[in-house]
Amino acid sequence: MNTKKILFHSFNTGLTLAELLITICILGILTSIILVNLSSTWSRSKLLATTRALENWLNTQRNYAMIHSLTCIITIDPKNKRLISTIDSGNNSTPCNDQNSNPNDGVFSLSTLENDMGKQISLTVDRTDGSEEDLRFIRFQHQGFSQHLKLSSDGILMDNDRKDGIIEIRLAHENLQQQRCIRIISPIGMMRDGYKEESTQRCNYDESF
Repeated sequence: MNTKKILFHSFNTGLTLAELLITICILGILTSIILVNLSSTWSRSKLLATTRALENWLNTQRNYAMIHSLTCIITIDPKNKRLISTIDSGNNSTPCNDQNSNPNDGVFSLSTLENDMGKQISLTVDRTDGSEEDLRFIRFQHQGFSQHLKLSSDGILMDNDRKDGIIEIRLAHENLQQQRCIRIISPIGMMRDGYKEESTQRCNYDESF
């Protein structure tokens, strides 16, 4: 077989234009599916990491109150996506942390988390009956107990008078249907984490995440 026949044979056994276009389309579809799955996995990881960071921060404030025999007030501010911890005193301006520690340790803000982790995540505080309030407060006492509070019309902290004694903090990622939940039960101060697959569902605390 001479050189011309070899070249002609190689050309005939190669891909046609139609086959090449079909192959490119299939590769494009597979790449899109992989990218969507990776994006969803990354969003779930960010949401999970943020929820665990918040729960650890809340436990740190509770432990600080117990170790130093004082009461810490946690202000939950959903609009600004942050929680602020202060010592229960006259002006409520002293952070609930050691003087030598980072002043920001008394604030958990989704907007300032590393790697922009919290910019796509929203924070809400819901009653178990589904109603929402703007500002909520938790008082961690030196015995480890908690008390859930709200503001009176005069701006004074008052007992929230919840029959179930539950505050539920929910975190949601803008790219996900699934949400993460942290439930704080008064007066024992117990915290549990959970999740729900859709916003219309109730949070599931039967399994750990």
